[in-house]
Amino acid sequence: MPNGRNSLLAFYKPFRVIGDIEVVKNQSSTGTIQAFSTCYCLAISMEKVRLELTKDRKFLKFTCESLAEKLAAVSMNRSINLLYPLENRLSSYINESLVYEENTYIDFDENLINIAE
Repeated sequence: MPNGRNSLLAFYKPFRVIGDIEVVKNQSSTGTIQAFSTCYCLAISMEKVRLELTKDRKFLKFTCESLAEKLAAVSMNRSINLLYPLENRLSSYINESLVYEENTYIDFDENLINIAE
């Protein structure tokens, strides 16, 4: 954001597409992504996607479904942020960002000042 702060939009679970908005709008990314655990990424150059995959009906359908899911999730998250008290939002955030290590303990190592902002 222009003021230097971050805004949490969503937590993604496997398998999710990242960059679909950039493909459709033909623009560079305006956000950042942070992984809370080990993840694997498959990258395809935007040039190849635009030249070849945008002509594929199945790819376009998949992209539309992905965008619709993201829109629904962001809409729900924004509603929760407006309608629920801080305690509920914080507990939801902590629950989503937990890292379970061999079912023995829960590791939550986020900066609470940044979360509060």
